[in-house]
Formats: sequence, structure tokens, C-alpha cells
Amino acid sequence: HLRREMRQQGLISLEEIPSENILGADDDLLSIVIEEEEAKALFQSVKETLSHYEYEVFSMYIKGVSSAVIAERTGKSTKSIDNAIARIRKKLKKLL
Repeated sequence: HLRREMRQQGLISLEEIPSENILGADDDLLSIVIEEEEAKALFQSVKETLSHYEYEVFSMYIKGVSSAVIAERTGKSTKSIDNAIARIRKKLKKLL
């Protein structure tokens, strides 16, 4: 009875999934978890490397926010933002 209801709803049981698909999914999940952990570690290193101001600029810059908008949001000049971006690039090249 339960199987019929599951089929009507478009669901399948775990027994119907080939074991290689389940293992593949675990491998993919493990890869995703590892990548997330590596990304967290990288961002922590970036945060420790940059000043508070540089990290604030960096956070907006990597989201695609323009220098002019960053300047407006931080109350700094566009030139100050451009200089911060140059310092950030230099520091990150050393880090990476």
C-alpha cells in the first residue's frame, strides 16, 4: 500500500536506487563539504590578512559592487576605495 502511494506521488524507495548512484551522491556530498571547509578556511585567512576597512571593501567588491557604490556606502572617496582594492590584491597575491 505504501509503495503504491509513493509511486503515485512520483517517489521511489531507496531499494530502487542503484547502489553506485548512492555512493556517487555520497562522494559528491563529501566533495561539497570539503570545498565548503576549504572556502571557510580561505576566507578566515583573508579576514586575518586584511584590515577591517580592507575586508569591508573586499566583501562588497567580490559581490560585484562598484567602487563608486562602495565609496558611497563607506563614506570614503572613490580614490580611497581604489587604493584599498590595490592593497587587497597585493596582500591576496602574497597569501595565495
